[in-house]
Amino acid sequence: LSDNPKPLPQPGAAADASKPADAAKPADGAAKPAEGAAPAKPAAPAQ
Repeated sequence: LSDNPKPLPQPGAAADASKPADAAKPADGAAKPAEGAAPAKPAAPAQ
């Protein structure tokens, strides 16, 4: 029983750290394509 609760907190902390990192990754990726799409629109009509 003592062994179970010990390994539980360890993997839990890793999952918590992975969650915020995953959320930050998609956010950065979404912001990048959005910026590229904005300049691409005006560039097309200008050509």
